[in-house]
Amino acid sequence: MGSLCLLVLGTSSCLNFQVTRRKTFAAPPPSAFDALEMGTSTLTTCLDALGAPLAVEEYFDGAALTYGGRDMWNWGTSLSIPVDNTSASLSYNDIKTRTDGLLLLFDDQLVLKSVRRGNLRELLGPPERRRPNSVED
Repeated sequence: MGSLCLLVLGTSSCLNFQVTRRKTFAAPPPSAFDALEMGTSTLTTCLDALGAPLAVEEYFDGAALTYGGRDMWNWGTSLSIPVDNTSASLSYNDIKTRTDGLLLLFDDQLVLKSVRRGNLRELLGPPERRRPNSVED
């Protein structure tokens, strides 16, 4: 192993390490939910405590508010060693993406009915396909 390291260091090889992190949006802190109560907190109370949601959608006769954030890490390494007239290379990377979020559901009186936590893709399900509205002249 030591002779391989000396060989790599003694040639015009290239060893590269990379670590990146990207954060998009952010879910409200858990302490923001302390004042919220199922069955009594209103839409206004929730918006005051949590701020603006990522999305607001119609939920039966009520509303659904979505909060969430993405935290993406990417790390990797690559090694390139010249061999005769060509070059041999080896690389590895690890990408982890998780979009944690909250889904707040309100009834027809806009009173908090349910709070679901987890991965937004799992909470929201597949995108809904809507039929286009007809245009009348």
